[in-house]
Amino acid sequence: MSVPVETLQRELRGRRLPGGEITLERHETAIAEDALRAEPDGTDAAHPAWFIIASLRCMGVSVEELCALAHQDSGDTLLFGSCRIDQTNTLRAGATYAAQAHIGEVGSRHARDGSRLDSVEVVVELSEAGTPAGTITSTYLFKRGLA
Repeated sequence: MSVPVETLQRELRGRRLPGGEITLERHETAIAEDALRAEPDGTDAAHPAWFIIASLRCMGVSVEELCALAHQDSGDTLLFGSCRIDQTNTLRAGATYAAQAHIGEVGSRHARDGSRLDSVEVVVELSEAGTPAGTITSTYLFKRGLA
């Protein structure tokens, strides 16, 4: 049986995650630009897709561990709901970014098929040497098995 959404909210909302650190290695940013077919602009600016990569690498927990925190069981399906990037500064190849992470809103609604769809926001704030670079808010959806 799925955990009640009230339990998820009590356990998760506002919970600090370990966070982490990421260095945007120049060779990795070059590979990403090539894969994304981005035109190099001759600067050390990294493609904005690195915000998403950094949010995944720097939550401080794996996606599997996040699923455990959300009480995912074998009948549940993890879906990626949305991602919002609030960019303050351009990410730079060669720079190292520190990340603080926490769980934001936790909610629930019903899908068209009658299953419960729980949502868990993970907020990751990136900074370089204390200067904010941006905030990434990712929403993970847990489609609970039909009881």
